[in-house]
Amino acid sequence: MLFSAIISFTVSVTKAIVTLGLAAEGLTAIGNALTAIGKALGLIRPETQVEDLGDQALQAEEAGITPDAFDAYEDYVKAVESFQLDPEKSKQFTPEEKVKKGIELAIGVTAERFPEVSVETFSKLSTLVHDYPSIFNEKSMEVLAKKMASFSGSADDVIGYLDCTEKNQSKLANGESILTEMIKAAKPGTDAAAARQLLYNIE
Repeated sequence: MLFSAIISFTVSVTKAIVTLGLAAEGLTAIGNALTAIGKALGLIRPETQVEDLGDQALQAEEAGITPDAFDAYEDYVKAVESFQLDPEKSKQFTPEEKVKKGIELAIGVTAERFPEVSVETFSKLSTLVHDYPSIFNEKSMEVLAKKMASFSGSADDVIGYLDCTEKNQSKLANGESILTEMIKAAKPGTDAAAARQLLYNIE
C-alpha cells in the first residue's frame, strides 16, 4: 500500500472513531486496543502507550520527521518511538490530540501489514471496542492480531458475527471460535464453555 493511501486510510478511520464522540478515556481504550494489534505483530514496542506514541509523533512532525521520509510506514513508527520527548512541548497538545495521533500510527502500521483489510473493517472494529469493552481489550486484541496474521479475514468474521450481518456458516463458526478465544484472553480463568455462554448472552 502506497504511503498516500496509508495516510488517507488512517485519516478516514480516525475520523470514523472521532464521530463516536468519545472523551479522552474512551479514545484511549480504543487506542490501546488498536495498538495491541501492532504490538502482537511486532510492529510496535510492547512498552509503547498510545498517548505517548501520539505525543512523540506530534513532536517528531514538528522536527520534520514525517511518513514520506521513510521507505516503509513501519520504519516511520520505529523512528517516532525513538524520538526523545520534550516535556514542555508535550504540554502544547491535549490528551485527545495525542491519543488520536497515536491511533493514526497504530492503524497505519497495521494497514501496511494487511493492505487487504478495509477502512470499514477498521472502523467497525473500533466501534466494537467501544460497544463491547468486556471482549475487546488489549489481551483479546492480541488474539485477534495473531488470527489475522494467519487469515486477514478474521476481523471481518468477528465483525460479521457480532453485528449479525454474516450469513455464511463457515465464517460465522470462525467468528464464534475467535471470539471465544478472545473472551478467554480478556477474562483469565474463563473456560471455553463459559466464554461461549458469555458470547451468547451479549448477542
